[in-house]
Amino acid sequence: MALHAVVRHGSLEILNCILAARPLVDAYSRQGITPLMLAAILGNEVAVQRLLDEGSFPEFRAQAVRSHLVRSIALKREVQEGSTPLILAAENGYVKIVDTLLAHCADINAKTNPGMNALNAAANHRHTDCVVTLAEKVHPSTPKCIRATSPPPCVAPTKAT
Repeated sequence: MALHAVVRHGSLEILNCILAARPLVDAYSRQGITPLMLAAILGNEVAVQRLLDEGSFPEFRAQAVRSHLVRSIALKREVQEGSTPLILAAENGYVKIVDTLLAHCADINAKTNPGMNALNAAANHRHTDCVVTLAEKVHPSTPKCIRATSPPPCVAPTKAT
């Protein structure tokens, strides 16, 4: 949970020290979220990039939390079960993080358990810049992702010569 605490407090120097020890970058907290999800919620662009560079997988989903005591994490609102880092960044209006996650092949069509995707989340919270960014990426001419290992590489479609 040290990684979650460092992400929450935003110190790049300490984050780099923790990451040098090779922790499990996708470990879930008692709140049911990974460090990447927390960085997306808080708008910590540097932490998002560093975690992705260290192999954090943008497709993990927030888990259900059974105890109301565990939900005491200082967040603006409750995290919906099934949320991905992309949905959380869009919901909170962090367009640079949305772009970063999409560049790492985050699934734009992923949905929370209630059925909300990143575009819905951005629109519901009136984050116009995120809505525009996500709507542009849904267009069929955008690069397609090839899923392999974490993080999956993105590959642009090839043109016939």
